[in-house]
Amino acid sequence: MLAFTCSRHRPLMLRHCIMQLQHQTYPADHVVYVNSSENSYPDETTLQYDLLLDDLRGASTARIKIAYGPSMSSHKNYLAALRLAEVDDYDLFLKIDDDDIYLRDYVKGVVRDFCARRWDYSGSVSTGLLNGHRWKPKAMLTDLGLEQADRDMGIPGVMPPSAAFSRRAVQALLEIPDVRCFEDIVWRRHLAVVPQISMVSRKDRNFVYNIHGGNVSTSHLLQA
Repeated sequence: MLAFTCSRHRPLMLRHCIMQLQHQTYPADHVVYVNSSENSYPDETTLQYDLLLDDLRGASTARIKIAYGPSMSSHKNYLAALRLAEVDDYDLFLKIDDDDIYLRDYVKGVVRDFCARRWDYSGSVSTGLLNGHRWKPKAMLTDLGLEQADRDMGIPGVMPPSAAFSRRAVQALLEIPDVRCFEDIVWRRHLAVVPQISMVSRKDRNFVYNIHGGNVSTSHLLQA
């Protein structure tokens, strides 16, 4: 089991993200690609977050690997994270965003669903919504930006930060050339036309979407 994350200029969120994975009830190795358009900041500040993150290592039996590099497209940033590990060593891959909430049984739920249905691509809804300081437990988001073209291709509605992939699906993602749009759109449409790739929505309720104002696609929804 491998979780993969890319992060840019959000060390506090990244720390929280890593802690969430380290405290899952089912362990998952975690690879993190920290990217930036700059090498460092002036006045003795840095973009190398080792001192902020190193104490998290060893909190579980899962392994963690963190690497630093330049900012690229979101697609290439995530692939840079994936390439920090040997893909052939894993059967299941979890896309983990640094700014959302994954409850302690999140990984366990994904594994349980994967073992039961053996899909290649899946995701779940957001059960509850965090918008700034407002917690909305009754809100539910089923997808972000699913279009009729996606539905016509048989793509299920899922929240992109909850996406999970089989090894076959990840190998297909690694073959995609660079793209300059949201990676989740490209990924789902690419996988939809790959032969024998199955795509499903999971019923587990362990993911919460977080609107914080720095979101790439939903910052305009932040409530002051």
